[in-house]
Amino acid sequence: MNTAGKQLRILFIGNSHTYKNCLPEVLKDIAAKDGIDVIPAMIAHGGWSLEKHCGEPEAACNIRLGRYDYVVLQEHTHPFAERCEYLGAVKRLDEMIRAAHARTVIYMTWAAKKAPENQAEITALQTESASVTGALLANVGEQLWQQSPEFINGFFAPDGEHPSAQGTAFAAGIIWDVIREDMGKL
Repeated sequence: MNTAGKQLRILFIGNSHTYKNCLPEVLKDIAAKDGIDVIPAMIAHGGWSLEKHCGEPEAACNIRLGRYDYVVLQEHTHPFAERCEYLGAVKRLDEMIRAAHARTVIYMTWAAKKAPENQAEITALQTESASVTGALLANVGEQLWQQSPEFINGFFAPDGEHPSAQGTAFAAGIIWDVIREDMGKL
């Protein structure tokens, strides 16, 4: 598929892991190198879960009216959501996204630097949510913990939870790779 000059509308729904270092803008810059003009939008509030986004009209209205190609969903990670609450929210949002003729992307965040053992639970639940809904999975957290310790240290902001600029670039690259691959299948 020739993607040069193509324009994509991408909505990001999440919290501080999305707005810290402006993940949508970083992804836009990466996509531009592939000749894709990304028009990003973001709904992100500190500490919000996807369940909270489901309860507010902002996400539903934006999904319905935004004419997006992709909607990236990011759950809060510290602490990670309860299984039923999270899966229910992803299913409801995915239904809205599909009704708007867009594709859902699950952005798998990572466990806190001091608790890498929590990544297994995050990975399992977000992999399940993508499988149940047929959403695309950007397994950022899983890929992060496969890196060398020196590399991982550079991904965290001083709080040990949020991404540094390098961590945001890593996440944006993986999310873009998933979208770009999906575009090739269309």
